[in-house]
Amino acid sequence: FSLPSGKSRVVFLTVEEMARLKHYYDSDEIKPTEKRVLGQFLFSCKTGLRFSDIERVTWREIDGEVLTFEPYKTRNIEKRVSVRIVDQAFQFIENEKGKLFNTLAMQPTNRILKDIALKCRVRKNLTTHVARHTFATDFLRQGGKVQVLQMLLGHSKMSTTMIYGHVEEKEAFDQMALMNY
Repeated sequence: FSLPSGKSRVVFLTVEEMARLKHYYDSDEIKPTEKRVLGQFLFSCKTGLRFSDIERVTWREIDGEVLTFEPYKTRNIEKRVSVRIVDQAFQFIENEKGKLFNTLAMQPTNRILKDIALKCRVRKNLTTHVARHTFATDFLRQGGKVQVLQMLLGHSKMSTTMIYGHVEEKEAFDQMALMNY
């Protein structure tokens, strides 16, 4: 038998919430550990990488602006994913050689993200995985195609990718104007 899948509330950040986090990242008030964690989070928001990949990616996997790596979660099927690192993402990279980031374990990272969310007035349960949902939502909001998103996220099934495509209510109402022809 199988258990029914519970509908969990999937969280992603709005453009305004992202701007608040970026403002805090650039501020003099931020503690070094918070800056490290927030930098990793914002990098993930711009690339769609999972935390398990943020922990492992290295400079050797970057060719120009393209990061090509084997996602840790699907390492047994030898799938490679290529992601363009946009200029905004490069600024968050911590190290100049070797691994891109000096990460903490996931639990302390998520605890620090919750503290940052409070300071930035983001009233959402901020975790490392929220960054991946934010990337997907922003990619689609900017006009990206869902088939391309599937490739960038490294999903083999479109149904998995569709979990990441969130539409804000305001956006849905605004797009209804397309029917005014």
